[in-house]
Amino acid sequence: MSPHKLIKRLVEDAGGALPVAKAMGIPGFQPTLHKICNGRVRSPSHETARRIADHFGLDVLAVYDEAIAAAEWARRYGDLPAGVPAPGPLSRRDELLASARRGRSPGVPQETPDPALLPEAFNRPVQMTRETLMTDPGRGPSTFKTVLEDDALAPERPAGTVMVWDRAQPPKPGRPVLVKDAHGRFHARLYREGKTPESWFGSPRDPAYAEFGSEDGAVIYASACWALIAES
Repeated sequence: MSPHKLIKRLVEDAGGALPVAKAMGIPGFQPTLHKICNGRVRSPSHETARRIADHFGLDVLAVYDEAIAAAEWARRYGDLPAGVPAPGPLSRRDELLASARRGRSPGVPQETPDPALLPEAFNRPVQMTRETLMTDPGRGPSTFKTVLEDDALAPERPAGTVMVWDRAQPPKPGRPVLVKDAHGRFHARLYREGKTPESWFGSPRDPAYAEFGSEDGAVIYASACWALIAES
């Protein structure tokens, strides 16, 4: 089913677009919400999708993905609108999403992926180890996954977390990046902008680990598009 039908039902149950926008603390959001409910905005921005998902307690992907929206509708209302087929068996992507929801710590947000990256990112991306990364000449897959070997990004992303990376995705402040240091070793860090346009830092979440940056001769190898928290 189209995600906008789910959002429309949730908004109607909450009294309409204006009351929902006011409840969000952003009355000016009402026109955008109204357009989404009417299907006039099929692919909202990440910020808009996150705002809707947080307000209604949705998986953010339900704002983009028809199968996940249908599953969410069935979970909440017990049936589906007329003419909407029941969700089929879980795809590989949906299995990963369900596992991520079970495994993440309460209150810890998952990475919010670019919807355009999801099909490739969840179609069993190639897993790269420390050894294959160090020997890869840069002609490997654009999207790949690694398993974090340390707690540099803990507690949100502890050792054992599966990270899906994309080389074509630009880094964003505060989001994980895979940094290659001057010695050819790889480290998962959080991207921070420097004081000049060309400078940047890769900072650990845990200060016990080293920071790397442009001044150290390090380069950004890839940016994160999803994190699958390991189940304990």
